[in-house]
Amino acid sequence: MGLLKGIVNFGFGAIAGAVAGSALGLLFAPGSGDDVRQRVRSRLDDAKTAGDEAETAKQRELIEKYRLSVKDPGALASELPPR
Repeated sequence: MGLLKGIVNFGFGAIAGAVAGSALGLLFAPGSGDDVRQRVRSRLDDAKTAGDEAETAKQRELIEKYRLSVKDPGALASELPPR
């Protein structure tokens, strides 16, 4: 009997939490759905660009390190990403 009561209490708590969270989200939303989606999309685009730039810089760094280790300044020239 105690287990069933605990499960029921948990269920009510979960539902109450979901309702409260949804209500607070609607009350404190920073803007309309379109505005929020646009900001999220913009931030994701910025993050992707930053990631691409970091990847390119790391590739260049590793190629330069390899060139120094094999003492061949032209090694992996075809593998260099465009600037």
